[in-house]
Amino acid sequence: MQFSIILILFYFGFVGHPNGRRGKAITGKGTPEERPAKQQVDRLLKQCKKYINKGQTHRANILLKKAEKMSDSLHYKDGLEHVYVSKGNFLLSQRNPDSAEVVLKEGLHRFPHGERRNEMYSYLGTAYRMKGETLKAIGAYHKAQALIDSSKNPSQLARLKLNMATSYYNSGNKGQAFNYFYQAINIAKAASDSTFLAVALNNLGNTYNQEKDYKNAQYYLKQSIKVSKAVGFKVNELRSFVNMGNTKRKQGNYSSALTYYKKASVLHKKVRPGQPPRTILYNTGLTYLNEGKLNKAAKKFHQSLKYSRQGHIGIGVYYNTMGLGRVAEKKGHNSKAIKWSKKSLKAARRLNNASFESQAYQRLYKLNKKFGNYKEALTQLEAAKDITDSLNKAEYKQKLAKYGTKLKVARKNRINKLLSQKEKQQQKALATQRWLIVCAVIIILLLIFIAYLQYQSQKRKQRSIRLLHEKQNELEKMNKEKNRLFAIVSHDLRSPLSAMHGMLYLLRGDNMDDEERQQLLDSLEGSILQNLNVMENLLTWARKQLSGIQVKPTVIDIKETVNEILSDHKFQAEQKNIDLVNTVPEDLQAKADMDMFRLILRNLINNSIKFCNEGDHIRIEGHQIDGQIEIKVNDSGVGMSEEQRLAIFSEKLTSSSGTDNEEGSGLGLNLCRDFVEAQGGTIYVESEESVGTVCSFTLPAA
Repeated sequence: MQFSIILILFYFGFVGHPNGRRGKAITGKGTPEERPAKQQVDRLLKQCKKYINKGQTHRANILLKKAEKMSDSLHYKDGLEHVYVSKGNFLLSQRNPDSAEVVLKEGLHRFPHGERRNEMYSYLGTAYRMKGETLKAIGAYHKAQALIDSSKNPSQLARLKLNMATSYYNSGNKGQAFNYFYQAINIAKAASDSTFLAVALNNLGNTYNQEKDYKNAQYYLKQSIKVSKAVGFKVNELRSFVNMGNTKRKQGNYSSALTYYKKASVLHKKVRPGQPPRTILYNTGLTYLNEGKLNKAAKKFHQSLKYSRQGHIGIGVYYNTMGLGRVAEKKGHNSKAIKWSKKSLKAARRLNNASFESQAYQRLYKLNKKFGNYKEALTQLEAAKDITDSLNKAEYKQKLAKYGTKLKVARKNRINKLLSQKEKQQQKALATQRWLIVCAVIIILLLIFIAYLQYQSQKRKQRSIRLLHEKQNELEKMNKEKNRLFAIVSHDLRSPLSAMHGMLYLLRGDNMDDEERQQLLDSLEGSILQNLNVMENLLTWARKQLSGIQVKPTVIDIKETVNEILSDHKFQAEQKNIDLVNTVPEDLQAKADMDMFRLILRNLINNSIKFCNEGDHIRIEGHQIDGQIEIKVNDSGVGMSEEQRLAIFSEKLTSSSGTDNEEGSGLGLNLCRDFVEAQGGTIYVESEESVGTVCSFTLPAA
């Protein structure tokens, strides 16, 4: 694994983007005077994060110190917790994981129940990862993940998955690593989070680099550079340049690699002024080493080693001492090569990295063996074997595999001799068997297909039969209702029409005085009005059955409309000496269909007249309740029983004779119910025998 593996996501330890989680601007109690100051702290820390993004570390540091000072003076708990998170982010951007670890642990200790613990754990995991402590990094990331509400913070979870992908890859769990990589990239694309997408693409490209899949590595790194330039993300552009240089170097394209390292070096001075370019120097030295330019390689390794020691970057010390050992070996400086390899071994021990330690021992073993120091070589080999049982097992398995391969080859040769005689016969038998199997499979597939077609046909047939039965039942029901309705209507119309015929016959006679003729005309007019009402209800019902209920709402002046309808019923009321009263307020308006409204009122008033005795009264009331207009038709007629009241709006048409033997079909009240409900209203009846009836309905207010 190359030194470049440390060029991974640190700024995005968890919340490194403006679209990520924000802390509360002001929490807890605070005076009105304190709130603007606390808001200023939050703005400073937000701007600090942006400066870190752009690599403007000097400005970021100034804002961070100012925010910390203000939070302390205000005793602003959320602000102080946010300062710890920002400090960790800042130190990681300066490639100072040791200091970041100290700060973040202090923050977790100081705020054991803080809202930003997930961020601290995530940055802490990044600090461990930069130091090469992979297992600690994974543990910290899992603690961060346990504190995230993925439904509320999917972007935070994506950033954490990217960090975990790199850590799992470093631990050797590649399948889990790539799974996390692609999940993180898909979330970034869905959220249009270009800054985070640039980081994810860079990390994935670098991982393909480690896998020696240079085609995919170049593809993702180029995408990362393109996105980073588009959003001005200089820090990530720097990382992508270095990783692209590593890819070119591993492909043997050394001149192109050096070009990318130079671009990275120029950008490093802008992004991290005052910070040594340890990684760039190391990779440049490695390129010169591969080219055979040993003096240039040694110079770069020495510079990188110096900066790594100053910054206490153990992994940098390890890789640079390894590089210097290789330079010395190629120059033929035996003692220097061994000396540098021993320093690599010490660095590996300080890192507590068994893999590095094993590599250092293997290096010493090869050098001592090459230079004839067989005793030392044996000692180093034994030490390497003692470090890890897995290495011993791997070597042992390799030897067993070697001997096992020889045995398998010999056995295979013997078996081939025995089988060669039967091979021709078996080929014919196998060919016949294959054809039989193919035919059988084709037949089975055909049978399955035919059975499927029959099943679908039967299913469609059953569905059609079911629909036909449903339609038939519906038509039968409608036909019965139609026959019943027309039977009722014909019955209700026959008697009045017969009576009118008789009246007309009498009117044609000459043996009637004027008073008798006037009475007969009045009766005739009442009978005609009653029949007109029945006919209008019948026509309305027919239209509803043919084309459905079509509501055309308009603004209705209720009092004026009620007056018009009462005027139409004045003659009927006077015949029974019934008093009609309109108490609806002047300004009461409804948003309803005028024709439907008139039909509802006409039927309810006509019904009240029908069941009132001589001298009774009918009062029309109206008022507004919560956006609805309620209209009441209140009469002092004969009333009805509870059984009659419950059956009044049923689907079954029922009719009773009025107080003056008036007939009806029962259709009018059913139409009233349908038209009220079609306009979003309700209709209900209150009644008491011998006291009267109140029919009420509601419609939307205008």
